[in-house]
Amino acid sequence: MKQICFIFFFPFCCLQAQDVQLENYCDSLMPNAGRADMPASLLIIAKDGKPLVRKAYGMANLEMSVPASPGHLFTLASVNKQMTAVCVLQLAQKGKLRLTDDIRKYLPSFNTNSSLITIEQLLNHTSGIYSGNSPRRGKSFYDQVKESGMLNDQEFLDYTMQQPPIFEPGTDWSWNTWAYHLAFFIVEKASGMPFNEYVRKYLFDPAGMHNSFSIVDGNRLGANGIKNLNTAFYFRDADGNWIWRDRRRLTPYFFYQRYSIATSLDDLVKWDLALREGKLIPPEFLEKAWTSGRLKDGQSINYGLGWTLSEQNGYKLISSVGIGSNPICTVHVPQQGLYIVYTQFFGTLEQVEMKVKKILSRLLPFSYPTPAQSKAPLSDYAGIYQVHRNGLDLASVISEVPIFMNVTTSNDTLYLQQTAGEKIVLRPAGADRFLPPANENIFYIFLRDENKKVNGITTRGSFWAYGHEVRNKRVSKIWSQPARATAVPPDLLKKYAGIYHQQSFDSYMILETDGVKLYNKEQGNLRELIPVGSNNFVRKGIEDIRYEFILKSDGVQTLVISSLRTLVFKKIN
Repeated sequence: MKQICFIFFFPFCCLQAQDVQLENYCDSLMPNAGRADMPASLLIIAKDGKPLVRKAYGMANLEMSVPASPGHLFTLASVNKQMTAVCVLQLAQKGKLRLTDDIRKYLPSFNTNSSLITIEQLLNHTSGIYSGNSPRRGKSFYDQVKESGMLNDQEFLDYTMQQPPIFEPGTDWSWNTWAYHLAFFIVEKASGMPFNEYVRKYLFDPAGMHNSFSIVDGNRLGANGIKNLNTAFYFRDADGNWIWRDRRRLTPYFFYQRYSIATSLDDLVKWDLALREGKLIPPEFLEKAWTSGRLKDGQSINYGLGWTLSEQNGYKLISSVGIGSNPICTVHVPQQGLYIVYTQFFGTLEQVEMKVKKILSRLLPFSYPTPAQSKAPLSDYAGIYQVHRNGLDLASVISEVPIFMNVTTSNDTLYLQQTAGEKIVLRPAGADRFLPPANENIFYIFLRDENKKVNGITTRGSFWAYGHEVRNKRVSKIWSQPARATAVPPDLLKKYAGIYHQQSFDSYMILETDGVKLYNKEQGNLRELIPVGSNNFVRKGIEDIRYEFILKSDGVQTLVISSLRTLVFKKIN
């Protein structure tokens, strides 16, 4: 017992001796460890700049049988938001801008709809600028790009300005990549330098990050300069096979050409050291970036400038995530000089975060979330709740229709189904608190009024949260009932079966029939579609996803799928 307590309170005392055990533990988390038939993942765990674990798993390229290497380069996606924030803080230190400046000082043509939007609000996701792919006005951003080609700065500003704001600046929080695009422009305006030159001169060179560059610089270096850059993302096709895709093609605009940053595990460790040693910005400016902002009503947003912020058992966790060609998560633990970077070239960000959290709970004195006994009757929670924010984004950004959660009970089990989502089991994890199945990244926490009656639900990250706490209110609404099937002739089902393509997102859908039923084939699984009319179907178990088949006069058959948004697919085979 004494030994257990000693390790618990002094987790780093003998890490150099224990790093083999730590490495073995990390190996146990990786489904691609020692596998030549799975895509890559890369991991580094460092203390005070010295690696405790530095490993690659799986294959960088399955088709060419290229094993992953810890030295491979990769793009950062939204993790480079922290680098943009540091650029802004450097310029603030030099007196070339202020965080409280109106963005129109640098972008005079930008329509803020008569509101004051500050640079700081761009960086902490409280600007209210629209950032999404389902526009309130006009064409989607992807369709605009496909029609017009790469947008220049002014064309991007014009497109952004035509979308109404999603909230008054400073009154809400929603992840906002477009706001960071505006911050890139402001860095260039205030510094008088292209962004790629600025980050090389004032970030990478001082930090000794000699394998880091913007994609523009990488293109200038030529093939040899980027030979170790891995941009391949692998996903499962309809048959469950790994298929390579360059995710950059899914967002074909100037961000990836001018502002995307490529780096390596080793250079990110140098980045961590350079920040903590004051090589890039003074400690008081780093403290500003690592301090949570607040809304106008005083609520903490759990986000600073470029980083998500939280505290566990007295340890401050400074995290950052990105979804580009490789879901990635980085975490600083300043009190221990600990830094973790993990990225993988398959799967989801949720999988990446879970692995990082398990490693953290192995190294530090706080527990990984586990189920626990429910302390109230499950019937307390049954009802329908309207979703205000879904994960990182406001519901109004990701959906054209309102999003709801339907909470139901059956025997001794609680279930939750969200609009256009599968029904899931909620696992009890304490008083009014539940975990989703096979995922410990978030808690569903039910909220009670002064009479102890449940009147809302919120979601909160298990180790860190995105944005301020949101009460998703209980509402009076009737949930859609299971569909009653109508008869559809086999020859019509055969006509509907085939391969369909959606142009904007370059995505495919495969429909199959056995002559009796129609199925949507996904990753080797068949999802039954229930006919509710001769050309209208719904997804079994998710009746708010509708499929409508249309035969146009030119003979091209289209499939209109309506759920959170409406997408049109053309039949190609």
